[in-house]
Amino acid sequence: MTRLDSPLYGRMIFVVGARRSGTNWLQRIIATHPDVLAVPSETHLFSHGLAELNQRFQHALPTSGSTGQVYMERPALLDAMRDFCDQVFGRLAAAIGPDKARICERTPLHAQHLDLIGEVYPDAAVVHIIRDGRDAARSLLAQPWGPATMAEAAREWASTVGAARTARAPWYREVRYEALFADPVGGADELFSWLDLPVDAPLLERVRAEAAVSYNTDAGRPELTVAKWGPALTPSEREAFEAEAGELNRALGYGEPPSPHPVRHGAASRGGLRQASGRVVGRLRRRVTSAPAAPAALPDPEVLATTVSEFIAATGLGRVEALLDFVSEDTSVVVVDSAGQRTGRGAAGVALLADSMPAPGGGRHQVRGEVHYTSATSATVVLGHEDGAGAVKDTVFLISLATGTARLANLVYYAFPLTAPGPASSLGTPASSSGPPLSS
Repeated sequence: MTRLDSPLYGRMIFVVGARRSGTNWLQRIIATHPDVLAVPSETHLFSHGLAELNQRFQHALPTSGSTGQVYMERPALLDAMRDFCDQVFGRLAAAIGPDKARICERTPLHAQHLDLIGEVYPDAAVVHIIRDGRDAARSLLAQPWGPATMAEAAREWASTVGAARTARAPWYREVRYEALFADPVGGADELFSWLDLPVDAPLLERVRAEAAVSYNTDAGRPELTVAKWGPALTPSEREAFEAEAGELNRALGYGEPPSPHPVRHGAASRGGLRQASGRVVGRLRRRVTSAPAAPAALPDPEVLATTVSEFIAATGLGRVEALLDFVSEDTSVVVVDSAGQRTGRGAAGVALLADSMPAPGGGRHQVRGEVHYTSATSATVVLGHEDGAGAVKDTVFLISLATGTARLANLVYYAFPLTAPGPASSLGTPASSSGPPLSS
């Protein structure tokens, strides 16, 4: 298969930008369109996969003995990369959005690899969101996984934005965070037109609502606004940013901050937050060790989404020792299956769970997987596995996080069918969980 006859020809949208510049927010706005499927996680497919693979090839001399490289014609290599990526994105789309015409992938670090993306996907749209570097660096510095100094954060922002702007992505457009914040409806209308996606009034109302949802925001500054850096940066941090990235920031038109206009979070916005938390984000693990300092800070649904993704991956691989990373000594574990109901805490609960779950392999493979988020700290996971004989068995996890952490407070595991051990017995929902009893 070549790039020209790809089944995803003209269907891919890549959202990129320096970290903490609003890529998640922009993808959610684009995905309000009924024809667009949002890839649930940051794939890092190019940044951590194909960019490294690309270095293993040379295109000049078939007989070369160069260590760590092998000859392959460049067009053939690009076609092979395209075929692989089409398999990844195409199968994902078939699983979760077969009726969607476009697929929107979001990985901020892909901004540094747009040359390769442009070669593999010359027909794809690339949307680069740019935010005032002082705001992006301030937010990046506030993350527990972020850089240690303002100088490092500023250098990362400048190198990422600079790389994206000088790349050779054929179908490329820049979106300013501040302009989209000021007029999300107008900005989305223009963007949809550029993407050749039809627009109507109900869609723009969905954009307005989604743009107001606070998701993946700073724990200390959860409000949606611009120019947060103004009162937040110390004089030494401002000097450090200026030394590393001030010239580029001014070239992009960012001078002194305008008057901020935060979006206030009422009940409607918090309801939108619960809806937004349904998008599973598979980013690298964030260990949150304490509750946010600001008592009014909303829970971060991304912590739950990441924990759920990694917990399910660990259980699917049968990695009992990895499950210990998700619990504390106070974690309550309840197992409900045909043998009855059993409970345990901490490591003992993990051992109980491991004994109750079927071992991986043996011809079993997953045929169903759903995650339903009931709040920013709780979720229900439904999995279906087919055994070697063709029978499908379902399992359900009820997961809730301890406040302000990435560790489990309660875990309830149901293994179907729930067959009562005696005619007079019944198995209902354990007292530590919420919701009605489950039945097979």
